Amino acid sequence: MNILHIANSYGGTEVYRRLFAGLDSLGCRQQVFVPLNSRNHDRIGKQAIDFSVAGSALHYSTRLKWWHKFCFRQKIKAIVGAVEDTIDMSKVDIIHAHMLCVDGSVARELAERHSKPYVTTVRNTDLNSYFKWFPWERGQFLQTLGSAAHVVFLGPKYRRKLAEYASRSRFREKILRNSSIIPSGIDPVFLEHRHCHGMMPHAPARLVFVGAFYEGKGLLETIQAADTLRDRGVEIELTAIGRGLPQRPHDRPYIAKVEALAAGRPWVALKDHMPHGQLVDELRENDVFVMPSSPESFGLVYIEAMSQGLPIIYTRDEGFDGYYEDGAVGWPVNPRKPAGIADKIESVLKDYGGFAKRVADLDLERDFSWPRIAQKYKDLYSSILGSGK
Repeated sequence: MNILHIANSYGGTEVYRRLFAGLDSLGCRQQVFVPLNSRNHDRIGKQAIDFSVAGSALHYSTRLKWWHKFCFRQKIKAIVGAVEDTIDMSKVDIIHAHMLCVDGSVARELAERHSKPYVTTVRNTDLNSYFKWFPWERGQFLQTLGSAAHVVFLGPKYRRKLAEYASRSRFREKILRNSSIIPSGIDPVFLEHRHCHGMMPHAPARLVFVGAFYEGKGLLETIQAADTLRDRGVEIELTAIGRGLPQRPHDRPYIAKVEALAAGRPWVALKDHMPHGQLVDELRENDVFVMPSSPESFGLVYIEAMSQGLPIIYTRDEGFDGYYEDGAVGWPVNPRKPAGIADKIESVLKDYGGFAKRVADLDLERDFSWPRIAQKYKDLYSSILGSGK
């Protein structure tokens, strides 16, 4: 099996490298094509993979210019040309577009030219950026979904959101019928060192936030929610981890606001980004994980926190919401309402033993280990090729 991956976000996160490495261990030959925009050429060489399957390779393209971000169809044409100049399409069995709007549009054009089936994944950027800012292209995006052999969603919430966009589309039923939910996995260090909490939180209760310090991750709102709890007489400490996170924007004005807010609150600790092995230990020392992030494709850090026994506060109507029932492992919240966030944290603390037990009982290995996720994708590709879709 020879897979062509179109992955314009490769190098910005570990999830692609871990998936491709997992498929490599299953014997899949892979061509990973990365069309870089004019601002991220520094990703070349990052997240390198030492493929064991002969013929597999990473291919970077710098053909895109700054103006392509304003000219969507010219952008797709340029990427298609770059792929055809680089990849022998006669040797490709199946294409996987790892984002719908850009990668999927490229895959659809290649599929039509070379009679290849393609899979596309729908991510946060697709629904919260491209569908929003390119409404005149929505018909094309939906046709890309309708023409795909299969559509992958990271969580159920985005499948429901896509169904709303496609409510009047002739492709709606086909999209929903030919789709499945396959989340990303987490670093094996978290699964290899699982931890279960006791029936009671610490005194004071310990909240932890892990994420980049920039607007959208909800750190200011988390501090404000902790303020509200303390005003109610709930003893709370908060540790925020992630300042200086690599491959993420450094929003210095936002960081300054966070540091100014934390400076007058000795119960707030701000820590730099840390390796996963160290993060495991930090998570274990806390009671409840809080990250009201919006937008958020999925939020693997929620799973990482649960692997160390923590109930979670996550964002309503974003990627993780709906994966578990409300109130099972934590609560979804409106990310812009600190008082509401405080309410849900307090709810978790009042039934801490129940939440901690339900988190401990989860089979995270089944759902979030990369070897199992890679196998799901290989099985999906094989089923498509076997059925002749």
